[in-house]
Amino acid sequence: MSTAPPLLATKLHAPPIVSPLVSRLRLIRDMEHGSRVGQQLTLVSAPAGFGKTTLVCDWIIRHQPDSHVVWLSLDEGDNDPVRFLAYLISALRSFDEGIGAGLLTALQSRRPPSNDTLLTTLINQIEAVYDRCLLVLDDYHLITNQFIHESLLFLLDHQPQNLHLLISTRVDPPLALARLRSRGLLNELRLEKLRFTYEESAEFLRHAVSVELEVDHIKALVSRTEGWAAGLQMAALSMRERPDIGGFIQTFTGSNRYILDYLLEEVLCRQSEYIQQFLLETSILDRLCGPLCDAVVSNNHENKIANNHLLLNMNRGAQEVLECLDASNLFVVRLDGERHWYRYHHLFSELLYKRLQQSQPDLEPVLRRRAGDWYERQGLREQAIDHYLRAGEHERGADLILELAEEILMRSEGSTYLRWVDMLPEGVLQARPLLCVYHAAALLMDGQPLQNIMACLDTAEHGVRPMTGEVAAVRSLIAAFKGNAGDSFELAHLALDHLPERGFFLRSIITWMTLL
Repeated sequence: MSTAPPLLATKLHAPPIVSPLVSRLRLIRDMEHGSRVGQQLTLVSAPAGFGKTTLVCDWIIRHQPDSHVVWLSLDEGDNDPVRFLAYLISALRSFDEGIGAGLLTALQSRRPPSNDTLLTTLINQIEAVYDRCLLVLDDYHLITNQFIHESLLFLLDHQPQNLHLLISTRVDPPLALARLRSRGLLNELRLEKLRFTYEESAEFLRHAVSVELEVDHIKALVSRTEGWAAGLQMAALSMRERPDIGGFIQTFTGSNRYILDYLLEEVLCRQSEYIQQFLLETSILDRLCGPLCDAVVSNNHENKIANNHLLLNMNRGAQEVLECLDASNLFVVRLDGERHWYRYHHLFSELLYKRLQQSQPDLEPVLRRRAGDWYERQGLREQAIDHYLRAGEHERGADLILELAEEILMRSEGSTYLRWVDMLPEGVLQARPLLCVYHAAALLMDGQPLQNIMACLDTAEHGVRPMTGEVAAVRSLIAAFKGNAGDSFELAHLALDHLPERGFFLRSIITWMTLL
């Protein structure tokens, strides 16, 4: 073991905070309950900027008058076991001067005691003190040393009744949490609890912004930030500079300079090169799963990559990466209970996507083609269409639209069809007259001007294949809408005589009309 460096006194005190703008009593009650009912560990685990340290400090200052608080702020240098134990012992000495007597000297001797011996002595000394002690380890995600994890596990396994441990972290520590949870010894405050509610967001914004915000504005900000405290704070900073608050809220995205600076500094730039590239390349996806990411992400990486606290064996695929990102609280949101589907926090996703467009603009079409191929292989043609069209693969997208057109229109999802067709070049559309017919039908369903509908039909009639039945069907519908019953009836029969068997959408509507 190495010699412990001089100890920094400021690490042994809770950071000074201004009075919180929001009183989060619902979380305070959870923390208070957990420390009183015999639970050994309170775990506050969430991504950067969700107010973990502020919450813990508020609880300590306002709601822990009968417990002695021992605080230790951790940094990367504390991965030296001697240094960690030296800080831990020094922090506990503030609880009682008798704790750790002689241990610091022994720890730095040429023949220090075994870890079990040292920790056993420390635990016995804590238990000998009558008062209750709350031990807070802040920023534990910076600890990667397995020896330290094992030391903390030993402490938890033999924890004295007058000691409660609180860990604040961005990443779940490897401390047998499942075992503690199953025994009812773990109190957890995670992302879903730490998100600001509407009421908390409104209270925060009332203090942070000098003007009264409308209810819709507050709701929009809560939706955009997903209850992220740092996002709300940066929105408030931005609004102070803008006279048009409503206009700002409409454009508040991951490209906002405060959001951008924070996420770049605190999240993205701290990741390994591979993880950064993985995040950028998967930012084109609304939903993430391991097989999909495997299909999309470039495979020009080394087998193993170090990411601060993570060592990922990339031979196991993207599912492992997603699970590690989830465990690391890296702005990943689970979409199911099986840890199969995920998504990124909306603002984080927007930042990643804009950075991809700026840094590697030629890569997006490649990624989207891969995504489209994967979705098509899974039979998820609607998702495949979206990616093909955005990749510029208009021919492949148009062929899939043709396969799905009748099904989409039968579900009265004409707006989806119109969105797809609007992304197709005119030449691709003209080469597929049936798409023009369905386009006309969708426009009719959407209440669009008659001249637009007729233009689509004219294109279809001059296509490479006669569209007599399909065009007659739509013209019959137009005549019916105009009140020309005779023309409508005649065109309907013409349509039924010439419609192909697969034209079930147009055939069903025309049949229904002729029965009226």
